[in-house]
Amino acid sequence: MSLVNTFKSHPNVKEHQLRLHKCYKIVDDIFSYEITYNDILIATKNYIKIITVNKGVNETAYQNLSWLESPDSPICHISFSQHFNSFIFISQDGHAYYAHLDSEWKGCCIAKPPTTAVVSSFNEQFSLISIGTSDGKVLNFAIRPNNEAPIQSHTFSENSTIGPVKQLNWTHDGYALAIAYENSWSIRSIYGRILVPTSDDLLSFIPNSSQRIQKFQDRHIWGLKNIFWGTQSLEIYLLIRNADESHQLFVIPLAKSAVTTQHSPDNTRYAFLQMYDKLLVYRGADQSDLSVINPESDVWESIKIPLDYLHTQFPIKYSSISSNGKFVAVAGRNGLAHYSTTSKKWKLFNSEVDEQSFSVSGGMVWFNHILIASVITETNEYQLRLYSRDQDLSTRVVLYIENIPSRILLTSLFENALLVYTADNTIHHYLITPTNDSITLNLANIISFQGVVSNPTRVRGMSWMIPPSQRKLGDPIDDLTVATIIFLIDGKLVLLRPRRIAQDQVKYDMQVLSDGIEYYWTHLNGIGALENSLWGVDGQGIRLWLDALTLTQSEREKARNSQNSNLEIVKESVRIELDFYPLSVLMDKGILIGVDHEASLRGNLPFISYKIHTNTHLFLHHTIRFYLMRGSLKEAVIFANNYSDLVYFPHTLEILLHSVLEEEADADVSNNLLPLVIEFLDHWDCALQVVVGCARKTEMSRWSYLFDVVGAPRELFEKCLKAHQLKTASSYLLVLHHLEQLEGTDDAFKLLHKALVGGDLILSKEIIRFLHSIDPSGVYMQNIMDLIDNLKNTLPEISNNIPVNGLSQLDEEDEYNLTLQRTFSARKREGLGITLEEE
Repeated sequence: MSLVNTFKSHPNVKEHQLRLHKCYKIVDDIFSYEITYNDILIATKNYIKIITVNKGVNETAYQNLSWLESPDSPICHISFSQHFNSFIFISQDGHAYYAHLDSEWKGCCIAKPPTTAVVSSFNEQFSLISIGTSDGKVLNFAIRPNNEAPIQSHTFSENSTIGPVKQLNWTHDGYALAIAYENSWSIRSIYGRILVPTSDDLLSFIPNSSQRIQKFQDRHIWGLKNIFWGTQSLEIYLLIRNADESHQLFVIPLAKSAVTTQHSPDNTRYAFLQMYDKLLVYRGADQSDLSVINPESDVWESIKIPLDYLHTQFPIKYSSISSNGKFVAVAGRNGLAHYSTTSKKWKLFNSEVDEQSFSVSGGMVWFNHILIASVITETNEYQLRLYSRDQDLSTRVVLYIENIPSRILLTSLFENALLVYTADNTIHHYLITPTNDSITLNLANIISFQGVVSNPTRVRGMSWMIPPSQRKLGDPIDDLTVATIIFLIDGKLVLLRPRRIAQDQVKYDMQVLSDGIEYYWTHLNGIGALENSLWGVDGQGIRLWLDALTLTQSEREKARNSQNSNLEIVKESVRIELDFYPLSVLMDKGILIGVDHEASLRGNLPFISYKIHTNTHLFLHHTIRFYLMRGSLKEAVIFANNYSDLVYFPHTLEILLHSVLEEEADADVSNNLLPLVIEFLDHWDCALQVVVGCARKTEMSRWSYLFDVVGAPRELFEKCLKAHQLKTASSYLLVLHHLEQLEGTDDAFKLLHKALVGGDLILSKEIIRFLHSIDPSGVYMQNIMDLIDNLKNTLPEISNNIPVNGLSQLDEEDEYNLTLQRTFSARKREGLGITLEEE
């Protein structure tokens, strides 16, 4: 029966006929093999054999390869990169070699025992080689041009109990590495962020009984034989170890950032996730401040991709969101579809012929309600097409078409400026010009980056920054010639600063800001000092350059005199360590938004539950501290003033004070930043609250260092009373008590008096509880009752309406939860409404 007849008709299933072409007999034992363009590479005990179709077999003895450090050890693993036309050979004794074949084999050893290499994988998108070892490590090497020896970049380490690495597999976009261990598995980002941790913690929750283990269904947590990605890396397949002869294959769906499909400003502005059949958009930016920082808030909008489109065009290759978050678009194998969050409706091509006539290549961006798609047609033409959200999708109602001479790699939109980066190493700058009844793209400028960017396909992201003077007064046509261009090339974040050398000629000074960057954000319209800020995401957190347009004259001269235009990496302004993967920054709320993986295991369920957990991190205190460390108090105050209305602003200041206090109090040599922090806090009404909040959350051993700088706690207590910050003053009572500086009950009575006069009954209750806790004899309580007797005629009217059996504003349960070690004879006080009884 023909294989073709076993498949139902489907537009993406093409008919193929298989027939035997030629058969080769290999006499030696085969240890490994790999398939290249037209060749089959086979490693035997003593030879590397290349089988070329129609040309026969060519073999090379290991002994003739001088760069092999152990020619007697056969090659047992081979990886091939079509992009680099290079190989990784791993020998039986654990050596790893980087090799390529020109007229003859050339190579070098990149890893050797005691590091025992076992498997390898290429990351062509970020120019990396990953080597898995027998002790569970993954060594990553950066590939250099001209077949130079790779250099080690970074290492992934795990607990040795997970066993040797069994398989490595990068996603098709290069953003994540799946690692199969003998006793576990995990997923890492390019530069080390753990996206899915190993199952060590989960295993501790499974009772060590054969019956329980036998009933547990998710057996992949005990180790894998193989691991590989599904289409577009939206699913991961896990082949378990078959020690018990059970051959099980698990499939786990995953979500990935839309930035991995298209690195555009709008996609980085939102936390925007893509799954195999739906999109997730973070809507926390539209919520109240407290909802944003509450991890339990459900602020994700789920948008199902139409099944009609998925059926014919799966998988989804591109996802794009508009700057206001109202419109999204997706593109699969062919065609595209877009969605409005207002109407909750998708629009698809009505004609299958129209949909099949092009495919998106280079991404999509939104200009208001206009979708700009970079496409390749069925006749191999490269175009920019403009579609209106208000009109049906059809090739007959395209608003505008612009032909491009080369394949489009990246598109980025900044207000009405469209940047298009093409495979011929050129940036095209278009101005979007809408009119009453049409919209056009007007070519403003073209600049070639030949000699600046060596390989256009290695560019992962592109954007620009325009000097403020040009944005306000300059001609938009000249923007490209004066703008600082930002490229993410492999993992290097590069700034290209223009220098006009002729009327129509520009030369660029290159500055490498950082290596090891996975993706980045630019904020051209940031708040205060964050305008023109640049945020880079690496494997540990965030690197922030507050003003990427600023460069000193000495640095410019260094750039010009650098022979290879590859400067020493410039230190970032702010470094923010995170314990989750960041997706976006809410600039107006001072918060970083991200997600991490959460796996839960219930004792009564035979499987693991996975879900996405939203995380947040305040970045304000990091930025404020940067200014203070430079001695720029004024700049710190100006920056912080932009966020002073946030409900959690005092909490941010408390984090700042706490971090500086802990570092300096425990350090052998202080950098004396604390006095400047206190001076900064004095600019805010919440300063007294921040200081005592920090004191109560740190060890008492650090109090002396803190109050030596801030001032005596008693003075701060008196300031609180004068400012009528009674709640804050009550916290200072505890500090005075612990420091044994409390003057009898005078301090507490002064505060209680003000609380009663002000009608703050909840605070009054807390003060009474405090006094009783420090004097269980009851003397203080007697004095309190006398005080209330003296004040009952001067208390506010509201107190006269309080029931005699309890406190106003307090529920009954809270009243009985007063932690009194003793109770006293019944005294009814009409003014306060407290009933205390003695047994």
